[in-house]
Amino acid sequence: MIDQLMEDHDQIRDTAATLRAFLIEDGMPIGRWFATARWTLTRHLLRHLATEEVVLRGHGGAAQTASATVARGSFAQHYRQHVSHWTPERIDREWPRYRQELGAILNTLDRRMTFEEREIYPKLSRPGAIAATA
Repeated sequence: MIDQLMEDHDQIRDTAATLRAFLIEDGMPIGRWFATARWTLTRHLLRHLATEEVVLRGHGGAAQTASATVARGSFAQHYRQHVSHWTPERIDREWPRYRQELGAILNTLDRRMTFEEREIYPKLSRPGAIAATA
């Protein structure tokens, strides 16, 4: 299961890099490629967060403490609010502000994934830890 979570991180990072490339453009109207990348990030990220929640719930103890540390539910909620708030029309109209907000979210996401890989996933990889979720 940890391997799948790590693969998710790779996919999320790849998509985030694509979005960051769009954010470099000043005044760029939202187009099909940007919208596709945004949707891909949303789909992968929300599925990943739900999977993480299931894995961590099955481990208790240190995993639950770590889960609370990175506040999974609040990040998912914040991201959902971001997506619903920023319609394609609004993104086009307020591109500089959107660039700033999405950039901050992507930075937070990158820090979260690094923390999980360094602090949480190794604890879940210990012998017997994964068997608890099967």
